[in-house]
Amino acid sequence: MQKSIDELNAEIDKLKADNKALKHQLEDYKNAYETIYRPESAESIMRKIGLFTEEEIQNLIMAARQSLENVCDYEPQIDENDDISRFNYESVKRFAEEMNYKKRNKELQNQHQQDCIRINDLRTAYLVTVDELAKLREQFGIGR
Repeated sequence: MQKSIDELNAEIDKLKADNKALKHQLEDYKNAYETIYRPESAESIMRKIGLFTEEEIQNLIMAARQSLENVCDYEPQIDENDDISRFNYESVKRFAEEMNYKKRNKELQNQHQQDCIRINDLRTAYLVTVDELAKLREQFGIGR
């Protein structure tokens, strides 16, 4: 049982139409995935809407970062004779000490990084000096 050329062409056209519909469906799925699982950042939404200028957006970002730093750097002033219970006083005191440790840890990490940079600079200077000394010895015949 052989199909005629017209029947085969009709079948090919039907498959092409199905393929086109599937491509559109795939695009819709991709767009839905992007919308659900990769939401836009607040900055990109503000830029698209056009409510804020680029400078205002940057100022808002800087203000948010500054307020976050202020919250992280908070050190409560506690007094043992306040109206809070002894347990509360101890827990708040421990929290304040922990926050202070975090701040000190951050300072020490920054200092450590600066020390490592300085050590690398000194090591480089030392190696350059040794190379220069070796060149001088070779040039003037010292140590032969």
